[in-house]
Amino acid sequence: RVSGQSRGYQLLHLMQPRARPAVEAHIQAMLNAEINELFLGVLTDGSFSKDFSYLQSVIQRLSSDNRILTLVLYMTNGPAMRRFDETPINETFTRTDPLEFRDLIRFDPDTRAEFQALAREILPTFQLNSALNPNNKNFAVVMLEDNLRADSYRAMRDLAAQVFGNQAQFIRNPCPGCYQGNDVFSFGDPIETHEPNDVFTLDGRNSFTLDGVGFYYPGEEPRGLSLEQVSIVFNASLNRGLLYVGLWRRQRQGLQDGALVHPRERVYEMPTPEQLATEIEFLRQGLTPINTQISQGVL
Repeated sequence: RVSGQSRGYQLLHLMQPRARPAVEAHIQAMLNAEINELFLGVLTDGSFSKDFSYLQSVIQRLSSDNRILTLVLYMTNGPAMRRFDETPINETFTRTDPLEFRDLIRFDPDTRAEFQALAREILPTFQLNSALNPNNKNFAVVMLEDNLRADSYRAMRDLAAQVFGNQAQFIRNPCPGCYQGNDVFSFGDPIETHEPNDVFTLDGRNSFTLDGVGFYYPGEEPRGLSLEQVSIVFNASLNRGLLYVGLWRRQRQGLQDGALVHPRERVYEMPTPEQLATEIEFLRQGLTPINTQISQGVL
């Protein structure tokens, strides 16, 4: 067992049934990695279906054997919203113009109520994660790669906080430059970035995943980071003390050359044993071995 930073996968598609075999391979890899602190990121708005029972079963497995789980749940889908006029995904707010949404979430009672309904769906999962281990951590991201200004971010955060109470902390996942008017102000909340170069300047309150960047193996099209670059980013994230780090590959999420394919019709890449072995090495890289028997009070 090794310890020192929460690490794992950005499995936004975890609840999509077609992705189940690949998701299970990732979950088993996380367990096989023998990391004391794990990270799991999941999108919960229904873009990849909703199966909270399955998500909760995964959380139970990842919390087994005294592991500590950092659970990050993304409440709405910013990338789909940016393509509101063409996305095949028809879930909460995915077909709303981001410019209109910023005002709707602040002033429209129906929009505000609909968002709080998403929070109420999530709450039992946060409660379970807390109950499984008091050291487990819950983080809520109001929008994946958000299209927000500071005022609309604060509105979403305040609405979710009314539901979550002390069950979750908030992290902002801004997407500067992705849409007109996007900003990054977080009112003191930590930031999750998807920009590898940010890793070298962030502090320990913040975090990083490879979502949207990805990485490639030898022989594949060089898209995203090379394995050597992934190693560099993981080392830097550890040196900077980032809260968590997550692996992600576009093929695993069924994305192909920007084609707009509904998640229930996508083909989700199944990782090979060799790939998973490499990814386990990344997840363990630089972490410190611990004596689990002593840590559990068994001599």
